[in-house]
Parts: sequence; structure tokens; C-alpha cells
Amino acid sequence: SAKEALDKGIEYAQEGRYDEAISAYNEAIEINRNYAQAYSNRGDAYAKLGDLSQAISDCAKAIDIDPDLAEAYYNRGNTYNKQGNLPQAISDFTKAIKINSNYAQAYNNRGYAYTKQGDLSKAISDCTKAIDINPGLASAYSNRGDAYTKQGDLSKAISDCTKAIDINPYLAEAYYNRGNAYGKKDDLLQAVSDFTRAIEINPNLASAYNNRGYAYAKQGNLSRAISDYTKAIGINPDLASVYNNRGNAYIKQGDLSK
Repeated sequence: SAKEALDKGIEYAQEGRYDEAISAYNEAIEINRNYAQAYSNRGDAYAKLGDLSQAISDCAKAIDIDPDLAEAYYNRGNTYNKQGNLPQAISDFTKAIKINSNYAQAYNNRGYAYTKQGDLSKAISDCTKAIDINPGLASAYSNRGDAYTKQGDLSKAISDCTKAIDINPYLAEAYYNRGNAYGKKDDLLQAVSDFTRAIEINPNLASAYNNRGYAYAKQGNLSRAISDYTKAIGINPDLASVYNNRGNAYIKQGDLSK
């Protein structure tokens, strides 16, 4: 049945086997052309594989079939967020919340989008709402901590990120965000330690290498800084600030030719 195929797809997706998940969702859609949930889930799987335009198209199809499927707006919002299209992301999360006022993850991700837009008070309000609905949502504490850091409220930031880590010790972003707060406090040892933990959990976190490099540079450890900056560039060549940071480290080293 279509439902069985959908359930199989969900299982594959939970295991990170997105190609197999997509095949299962295809099967569900072949059986039932109007299976909104299958389109929404397939869109999410495409987004996880980085095929963002296909993801948006699938979520839009799900919404055409069932305009009250909150999850389809949520999945499309996440995809717009990945594209850097923050107004669209916020609009979709808002629609998901209108349909389901207890959608903690939609509040959380809208808060994250508001942080990226620089609208920190709205971000903090959304993350707080997410925590009220689901006090075990580690990423909501981490995201609120990130907003507090950007607001300059470092003790609240550290407290929130620590809470996130208590709930989920494998949440790389929470260590990364706490590292940024410690870095702003000039507690460089603690910052380096948190960035290192973030990298251990997620070795592809380019910004953690960049920010650890920056902390090393402030400590005067230029060779380690340059090594981290180079690693960040290898992971994400589009990370603009890292070239500037590495250039500054070379200058400090007296190697003006680089």
C-alpha cells in the first residue's frame, strides 16, 4: 500500500539513507498520485541531498494537494532557509505555525531565520516559544544562545548553550555557539575547547575551523591558526571571512608574500 511505502521511506530517511527513502516515496506516489505527505517527505529527502529546487517543487505539490499540511510548509521553509531566502523561509514557517500552533520546531527554525536576518528580539521570542512547547528541544536553546551572543548577552548565551549540551551532548552547533560566546568574552581556552568539540562531532563545520583559527591567532598561535583557516577553506571555499583572517595571520607571521 501507499502507506506502507511511505513508512518504509520514513525509516530510510531516519537512517540517513535518503536515496532509498526517495525510491520508497516514489512508490507511494505511484500508488496514490494525491499523497501529499509522500510529496512533502520526498521534498525533505531531496533537500537533505542538496537538490533544493526539486525539494521546493515537491513541497509545493504537497501544498497544492493539501493546503493544511503544516509539515509541507515547514519542509519548504527549511529548504528556503538553506537557499538563504530568509523572507520566504519565515513566511513558510509562519504558515506552518498558523496551521499547528504547537509546532515547536517551526518556531525554532523561524527563530534561526530571524537571527540570520539580524532580527534578534523576534528570534529570542520564537526560540523561547519553542522551548515552552517542547522543553527538551536542544537546538532551540542553542539557537537562542546564538541570538543572545549576537545581542551581547554572553552569560545568557553560555547558559542556553550549556543547557542544549546537557540535553544533547552531540549537538555540534551548541558547542560552536558556546565557543563564539566564550570567544567574545576573550575566554580563548574555553572557546578553542568548544570549537574542537564541535569539529569532533561534525568534521565538516567550516565555520568552527575558522573561528578556532581566530581564537588561536588571538592567542598568538599563528601556525595553528593558519592551519585551521586552510582547513576551513578546503571545506567551504565560499567562506569569505576566512581568506581575510588567513591573510592577517600571514602578515602577523611576517610572511607578506602569501
